[in-house]
Amino acid sequence: MKDFSRKEIDYVLDTAEKLEPVARGEERSRLLDGKIIALLFLNRAQEQGFLLKLLPRDLEGRF
Repeated sequence: MKDFSRKEIDYVLDTAEKLEPVARGEERSRLLDGKIIALLFLNRAQEQGFLLKLLPRDLEGRF
């Protein structure tokens, strides 16, 4: 936390608060439309855990 100013921390927390409805699935964000996203995993277990959470969301069309 020493690497960030109070203003930067407040910005991150304010942004997170604004995105809460998106995280809950109550709203849809178009923030990443047209973007390419890459995920890097440190080990296979992390990758499998993420995919197990992602698959049901993808099948429901809410991803």
